[in-house]
Amino acid sequence: VRRTESSQICSRRPIRSALKNAIAAPEPSVVTQTAPAAMSSRSRNKRCPISVGCGNSRKRWETECNRSGLAWKASLAYQMDDETLLDATVSTGYRPGGPNASVPTVTGPFTPAPFKSDTVKRYEVGFKTSALDERITINTAAFYLEWDDIQTSLIDPTGDFSFTGNGGKAHTAGLAIELSALVTERLTFAANLSVLEAEFDEDAPSIDVRSGDVLPNVPEFTAGASLACERPITSTLRVYSTADYGYIGESFDNPVRDAFGRVASSDRFGDYGQLGLALGVRTDAWAAGLFGRNLSDERGLIGRRRLGEDGVFSVQYVRPRVIGVEVRADF
Repeated sequence: VRRTESSQICSRRPIRSALKNAIAAPEPSVVTQTAPAAMSSRSRNKRCPISVGCGNSRKRWETECNRSGLAWKASLAYQMDDETLLDATVSTGYRPGGPNASVPTVTGPFTPAPFKSDTVKRYEVGFKTSALDERITINTAAFYLEWDDIQTSLIDPTGDFSFTGNGGKAHTAGLAIELSALVTERLTFAANLSVLEAEFDEDAPSIDVRSGDVLPNVPEFTAGASLACERPITSTLRVYSTADYGYIGESFDNPVRDAFGRVASSDRFGDYGQLGLALGVRTDAWAAGLFGRNLSDERGLIGRRRLGEDGVFSVQYVRPRVIGVEVRADF
């Protein structure tokens, strides 16, 4: 690992969705719509002293970056009756730190400092119940997640190369509800709802956020619903059809601050919904059919990146309308 002087300068890129799966609500089992993949993709070419990653000495690298970790999980469940289950879970996770590679710049090689491990601790309580001989099931979960030493992407002084650094602490609290109902012997209805509150818990100058700022590109509200029907044609062949709709609420990018540290503006990513349909035939060994995703061709904005200081941005949208044929086989 090459030495890096603390006087080197860097540009800031807001935090990305490295731990989206950890901070999001439990993934719905029946609705395919999820939150946007990127938490943020905008960068600002503002120069600042490097204050992220591990120290520049080999000793600090060995003690802070090259450390081992233990991930554990503990659960407790209580069966109230034949149809109701209560459970509680505490789990942890981490990603190891590591060195950054040296990159060429117009002013010479640039070697960012190594980055530290980031850690996650998640607390969750859940409730599951069923009714009408399990024709209706309801799952609920409330959770709280602590995220320390967040690994995030930064860019070099020229804005051409990215590297990894660390950016403070954050938390996520939320509630998720799932419902599944067997309407008839061949028709199933499912729905899900989640509400999230996600904020930084301390100032992180390396990514230009303050304590209390919301995590970028994390919608406070998401919901979805689906209908699935299957009808036999022969003793082995069945026709299936599905319809699903997913809604993603508003979210925000990192705020832009003025010279006094006040929030001057914040990019808002508007809400949007996506409709999907599918129709086909299947057996126990294979399936074939037509499908359509985002049939209303929504242009939901999920990322924005500033290119330099001239007000030019590159933006990222959800995948446009897709219509296709799908064939699957089991071996």
